[in-house]
Amino acid sequence: MFKKIITICLCLIIFDFTRAIVKTCYHCNSIDDPEKCNPLNTSSIKPTECSSLEYPKNNNEANEKFVCVDYFFKNDTTTPQNIVSVTSRTCLKVANNDNKPCDEVNKDLMSKYATLIKCNSCETDNCNANKYSSGILHKASTILIGVLMFFVSLQ
Repeated sequence: MFKKIITICLCLIIFDFTRAIVKTCYHCNSIDDPEKCNPLNTSSIKPTECSSLEYPKNNNEANEKFVCVDYFFKNDTTTPQNIVSVTSRTCLKVANNDNKPCDEVNKDLMSKYATLIKCNSCETDNCNANKYSSGILHKASTILIGVLMFFVSLQ
C-alpha cells in the first residue's frame, strides 16, 4: 500500500511539473493586428517560440522561466483624444520563483505611461489564447488524476 501511495505522489509531481515548462505562446497586439489579436484568431496567428523573442539580458538566466501573458492596457499619452486601449499577448521571461508575472507587466507599462487594466498569466504552452488563461484546467486535471489513481490503488 505504501509503495502505491509513493508511486501516485511521484506521478502527480511529474504531471504537475510539466505545466511549468512553457515553450510557445501567442504573440500579438491589437494595434498591429486588430482583426487577429482581439479576439485572438488562432487560425491566422500561430504560436511563437518564446526563446526566439528578445529579452533584457540578465546575469541569472539559469533561474528563469517563460510564462504566457495576455493583458489589456490603456496608453495614457498626452491628450484624452490620444488614449488607446490595447490587448497584448506574449511570452514573458521571469524568475523561477516569480508568482506574479503581471507585476512585471505593470512595472513596464508604467515606465511607458500606460495603465494596466487586466492581466492574466499562465504556465502551459499557448495558454494565453483567451482571457481565462490561469491554468485552472491543468490544476483540475492533476487533482482528478490523483483521485482516480487513489481509488484504483485501493482495489
